Amino acid sequence: MNFLKTCLAVLAGFLLGVLLHHPQSVKATSSITVTAVKPGYSQGFTGVSLGKSSRLQYPRNPPGDSPMPRLQVKYRVEVGGMRTRVFASAVLFLMVTTVSAPWLQSEADQGVPHFNAAPPAAGNKLPPILSKDQLWGGNSQFPYQTHAYELAAKIPKLIYQQPCYCYCDRGMGHTSLHSCFSGTHGAQCATCLKELYYSYTMHKQGKTARQIRAGIIKGDWKLVDLETAASIN
Repeated sequence: MNFLKTCLAVLAGFLLGVLLHHPQSVKATSSITVTAVKPGYSQGFTGVSLGKSSRLQYPRNPPGDSPMPRLQVKYRVEVGGMRTRVFASAVLFLMVTTVSAPWLQSEADQGVPHFNAAPPAAGNKLPPILSKDQLWGGNSQFPYQTHAYELAAKIPKLIYQQPCYCYCDRGMGHTSLHSCFSGTHGAQCATCLKELYYSYTMHKQGKTARQIRAGIIKGDWKLVDLETAASIN
């Protein structure tokens, strides 16, 4: 992923150089030669087109009149750098958008979300986990939502030491997975729910907070099936 970003950055720099240093485009120039024009025929010429020599259409001669000499207009068009500059600008825009796109940023690129390396110090009381009765509407639509809060209330110090990979530490100021379940965010986020069920299951298997955190960072929580998670106890 970093190699791809490096390559795109180099190409972006090259295109930027093209945009800054490419000569300005040259406007089309023309040379007009009129061999003869009869009185009354100075108006009405149509059919001008750029890019190549063109004969202009002119009004028909009155019956019996001698043919009117043609008006020959020759265009000399010098193709400048405008087309190249527009194309380079479009490609540069797409590259910048692609490099900055969130779907190209892996979890490794974004780093580990905030967590606490140890349980809260003695005397430091954690905010309470919401009870089942405090969840309503969309936050209690499925059994695995309310059951997750029931399990979280059993392991508050454990989830206090776990990061949350929905990156709510950046958008919501959360400090750990515990923060998600002291509010309604945990019921609304599949990542939070899966991490909670993973943490509880590993805790029941005798894993330490540090070992569970290593599994979360590795991504093992993604294997949790929320459809059956409500049966975990």
